Amino acid sequence: MSRKSRSWFSVDKGDLVRESSSSLFYLTLLTFPVLFEMLVGPFMSTMLALVFVLKFFNVDNPRTFSS
Repeated sequence: MSRKSRSWFSVDKGDLVRESSSSLFYLTLLTFPVLFEMLVGPFMSTMLALVFVLKFFNVDNPRTFSS
């Protein structure tokens, strides 16, 4: 049976697999930035705070710690 002769509500098993895999692909593309921000965000803010503390105490200047 050709594709054109089928009615609009008949579903082929291959169509379901193809559609679900493409939906999963797009869902992954859309959720990746959100998940990445959730995982990396706290570490980035911690690193930024550490940089501010090190700059405040002038740790990058070796003369500060010389005896």
